[in-house]
Parts: sequence; structure tokens; C-alpha cells
Amino acid sequence: MAKKYAMGINHSLIDIPVGPTAKVPDMKTARWLKKKYEYVGKKLGMKVHVELTSALEPIGAGVGAVLQVREVLRVLQQHPKRPGDLEKKALYLASKIIELVGMAKGKDALKLAYGQLISGKAWAMMQKIISAQHGEPNVVSEKLPLAKIQRDVIAEKS
Repeated sequence: MAKKYAMGINHSLIDIPVGPTAKVPDMKTARWLKKKYEYVGKKLGMKVHVELTSALEPIGAGVGAVLQVREVLRVLQQHPKRPGDLEKKALYLASKIIELVGMAKGKDALKLAYGQLISGKAWAMMQKIISAQHGEPNVVSEKLPLAKIQRDVIAEKS
């Protein structure tokens, strides 16, 4: 919250994944944290929305920084191998930000978020952010270098 405030952010969405293997293991703790974030946000003059989401299953299939970045890029670039569960959660959270700033509500907010994604506008904005941080804005998900030593781990059951 301090970083957000220092950067001049006036609207903030905080996602708190809740589940037995997540940092927040139960709803009681999640609701306590939600109240704290909302209290601090209000004191700082920020509009804060805290979304409590299920963390009973992992999202995406990548483990490790490069594989996770690759999955995010796949969603933004609308790659055929993009993880649907990650895309769905990202669109849901984006719709909550759209609601928070008052642009649209409910299904209209979700439709707006989806439009930004499929039109390429979300990817174009990410490229601007990457450029501002002196990165390579034309990065292609499939060209990110992977570790030299790799190991596939196949689940024995669903």
C-alpha cells in the first residue's frame, strides 16, 4: 500500500488468494486482511477493492519465473497455448478494476475487459510498460530462454 500511495495511485485492486496451500489459508484470515487493506486505503484517500479468490487449484501450468511470464505473455498475445484459467481470472480481476473506476459494471465491465484483450490493446499497454522499464517491448512468449536443466513432472493422477 505504501508503494501504491507513493506512486500516486488512487484506485487499487488487491487479490487475496485463499486456500490451504496459499499464503492466506482460511476465509477468517482473508476477511481480516481485507478489512485492514480497506482501512489503510481509506486513510490514504484511495479507493480500494479487495477480492478474495479461491486458491484451491493452481492457475496455469508453469512453475518458475520464466514459465509464468511466458504464460502471461501468451494470454496478452492471445497465443493458442494460453492458459484459459489464467485468462479467465485476469479478465475477472480487470472487470473489478473497471467497476472500481466507474467505467462499467458487471457483465459490461467483463465485456470491456475482454474487448481490450482480444483487440490487442492490453498487449500494447504492456509493451508501453515494458519500454518504460527499459525492457524489450517486442518480446515473444515462445522465445523466452528456458533453463538449461529442465525436468518435466507428469501428474500420476488428476
